[in-house]
Amino acid sequence: MIICLIHNATQYWLAGQLGVDQNVHSSAANLQFGGSAILQAQQRVRAANTALRDRGNLMSSLSFTTSRLHESLSEAEVFAATYDVVFPRTGTLRCYRETGEAVCQLANAVVAPPTRQVIGLTVLLSYSVSGGAWQALTPEGEIDPTVTMDGSYITMGTAS
Repeated sequence: MIICLIHNATQYWLAGQLGVDQNVHSSAANLQFGGSAILQAQQRVRAANTALRDRGNLMSSLSFTTSRLHESLSEAEVFAATYDVVFPRTGTLRCYRETGEAVCQLANAVVAPPTRQVIGLTVLLSYSVSGGAWQALTPEGEIDPTVTMDGSYITMGTAS
């Protein structure tokens, strides 16, 4: 998967890059999706079980690794050292297939500063991103109206 952060209409490629060799800037590996929501526990006197209510406030998370190959050791070290100055930490995270088709996005995403490890000419990066609910996209990158979020589940079909 190719992942990019859009900040003030500028694309910052975090994992892979459309039109760039995978050996130079690898796509995302070790993808881990997660999430959490606010739950309210209702404990009634003499009740057999506790009742839980989903109060929403969905928070999604994504972690992944990637690598970047540089022309020299010095260039790799400078990239790793100055990453936090060059790359923004907030925006819309957008995911693409290797073919360039948009898949989904995470609006209001916050990217934690990634762990960076320089190994020769390669910089290994480990990312952790948090945001709200995922949005499905059409291949052209528009929010897909046939996939809607309704409460705690996603409905596939025609939007009404």
